Amino acid sequence: MAVSAPIIEVRQTPTFTSLMTKFCSASSSHKLMQDTIHALTNEIISTARSHDKSLIGSPTTMIPILRGALPMFVAAQRLLPATSCILARCSKAKGTQNVVVEWLGRRPFPAEPDDGKIVILDTIIATGDTVVKLCEELH
Repeated sequence: MAVSAPIIEVRQTPTFTSLMTKFCSASSSHKLMQDTIHALTNEIISTARSHDKSLIGSPTTMIPILRGALPMFVAAQRLLPATSCILARCSKAKGTQNVVVEWLGRRPFPAEPDDGKIVILDTIIATGDTVVKLCEELH
C-alpha cells in the first residue's frame, strides 16, 4: 500500500535566507554551524507543524540520515512529542543514482495511519536520490 506524503516547503523569509547563508558559508565556525542547523531545524519543524496539526499530538519517529542529520535530530526532538529515532546510513557512488540504505536497528513501518508520523531528516539534499530511496524503502 503506497502512502502519499506531502512535500512541505519552507517560505523564503529573511530569517530563513540569513540562516541558509550561514549554513552555506565555508567560513562558519563549528559553533555557528551547530547553532544554524538548530535554528534551521526549528524553522522546518515549525513549518511542518503549521501545515499538519496532527504532528503536535502524534507519536513521531524521526529518521536522521547519518551522520549529517544528527544535529537536526537533537534540535527536532525537543519540538515534537513522543519522539523515537531510527538511524539510517545512506551512500551513493558519485555520478550514479544507486543509493544503498543501511538501517541501524529496526525499520520503521507503522501498521496503521494512526500509529504516528515519520519525519526524515537530512542536511544535504542535492539531487534528492537519497531521500527518494529512503522513502521507497518505507513502503
